[in-house]
Amino acid sequence: MTKITLRRIILAAVAVVLISVAAVATAFASAYWDYLMTVFGSSRLNTDSTTVNTALALGDDLVQEIAEDSIVLLRNENDALPLAEDERKVNLFGYASTENGWVYSGGGSGGTIFNTDAAPAETVSEIAVSLAEAFESEGFEVNPELEKLYNDFSSYNVTAAGGIGDLYNPPASVYTHAVLRQAIDF
Repeated sequence: MTKITLRRIILAAVAVVLISVAAVATAFASAYWDYLMTVFGSSRLNTDSTTVNTALALGDDLVQEIAEDSIVLLRNENDALPLAEDERKVNLFGYASTENGWVYSGGGSGGTIFNTDAAPAETVSEIAVSLAEAFESEGFEVNPELEKLYNDFSSYNVTAAGGIGDLYNPPASVYTHAVLRQAIDF
């Protein structure tokens, strides 16, 4: 039988402390690696005004390019907007344009808090207006064939489910020539 001496106990305690310190240091270094490399690394962050201003200008150019490629409704090519009084028919594309798919509030930074002082929370779905209802209340006619296409695709109801779920739009194969022709003719 091995004799336990004070020396062995002290060595074991020191080993446990060193292993614990190494584990904590590794966890800390992993969590703050980028910061540690910025402060102690050989290549420091270049913050001279020329480099920063160039990066900001490139970022502004990129944001402008993305906006120009994305915000097509606001281009108003051929003076399409505002719609003339006799042009009161609209095609609403996407499952979220339907009553079942309309999300009354986003999540995270897109979240909205309804004024439950004006109406109890249970009636929010009754007072909220879907995209189609908003258009119709302004005198527009919403393409019923597209609305049926999306409602037939999914019966998932965001409001009934109590929040945002997985809203899936139909695959591209659903948009046949006949579907697109009907939307154009509408």
